[in-house]
Amino acid sequence: MVEDQSDGHLLMLRNYVNSRFDNIITRTAESCPAMNDSDINFLCLYCCDLPTTVIMSCMGYNDEHSVYNKKRRIAKLLGLEVSLNEYINDFKPTDSETPTATESN
Repeated sequence: MVEDQSDGHLLMLRNYVNSRFDNIITRTAESCPAMNDSDINFLCLYCCDLPTTVIMSCMGYNDEHSVYNKKRRIAKLLGLEVSLNEYINDFKPTDSETPTATESN
């Protein structure tokens, strides 16, 4: 389960997601203090577009329904009028903001 991993790995994941998604983790946590570490960890994994089975494994869930329930719970917690996917998409970089292989070297 993600919560059992070292704090360093979680911090690296949060930093990566923040850097790729316009500080989505920091901004979301600040705007919704009711989000707990499990919610933040889930959001990080979900932003990375991992398969449901991988998210299940990382979060220690036994079935896919837990992933869908968590998505709905977070969307409700944030008071979203759109899906969690649409919320995340608003933070994704556009193609022009994504560095090419030659730019990143």
